[in-house]
Amino acid sequence: MQEKLPPVVEEDEIDLYELWQVLVRYKRLIVCLTFGVAFLVAIISLFMPNIYKSEATILPVEKKTGAGGLGSLVGQFGGLAQIAGISLPSGSGSEIMALLKSKILKAKVIEKYNLLPILFYKRWDEEKKEWKKTELGFISSLKNKILNFFQKNENIKESDIPTIDDGIRVLDDLVHVKEDKKLGTITISVE
Repeated sequence: MQEKLPPVVEEDEIDLYELWQVLVRYKRLIVCLTFGVAFLVAIISLFMPNIYKSEATILPVEKKTGAGGLGSLVGQFGGLAQIAGISLPSGSGSEIMALLKSKILKAKVIEKYNLLPILFYKRWDEEKKEWKKTELGFISSLKNKILNFFQKNENIKESDIPTIDDGIRVLDDLVHVKEDKKLGTITISVE
């Protein structure tokens, strides 16, 4: 009688010695590739601009009856209202969001802290304390003179000099205000 042998099952084995031989055989390629990528990443990171981010989270205080709630709100947001020259909101998150996103607040902050030379530092001459004239400055100056002649408007400014509206547009790109409805918090971040 023939004995039935159990079927032979080939197991997938990893031969560590063979794997080590492959690594030894290609060690020069592996080392060169690793150092090459590290060197490339180091060079690229040197040419990237430094970006710093600051973030603050505010928990608005809801308005309470009596002076207690308003008093705590004054303590929390007194500085913002003082900068803006605006009366304080009642404390709801949407009103505070509206205040933080308002152009009036941004314009007053830009004026009070003289931020135009900082926001447009490439166009500001720090030594002379004046705006740099660009090559297009002559063309824009000529355009303004022609417009002044035909429109009799003396209030047209040179386009080289940034305005408060230009500063507001830059601040809109730099300052981000988000409201989390679930938590009731407002996050302000600046890059």
